[in-house]
Amino acid sequence: MARLNGFNSLFSSKVITSLLPGVDSDTIYTVPNNFEVEITLIMISNAGPLANINLQIYNKDINEYAFLYRVKAVGANSTENVLRASILYLNEGDKILAHKDGGTFDVSVSGRHVYNPLRS
Repeated sequence: MARLNGFNSLFSSKVITSLLPGVDSDTIYTVPNNFEVEITLIMISNAGPLANINLQIYNKDINEYAFLYRVKAVGANSTENVLRASILYLNEGDKILAHKDGGTFDVSVSGRHVYNPLRS
């Protein structure tokens, strides 16, 4: 990903209701057309009892899903910082998705996106 001047911040948050993976998961964020993204924070919050969550990335370029978290147990009334000190780079059309097997989960994403007219 090119580091261009003139970025915009992004924030997206979603209450997770889906119990199914892949295309049936809840979409938390989709990279807009002609943009590249640096995700610097993915925060999972569980307001319910101990439960498992799955966090996936959809890579549009190769039409595949990959797991960031697979059946990750998150304690009751707690939060989990997925990336810690890492950065996740995504391209246009890529997605961050989640599904659960219980609990009361919110997933929040923050970072910055940069317009790249050469992307398409």
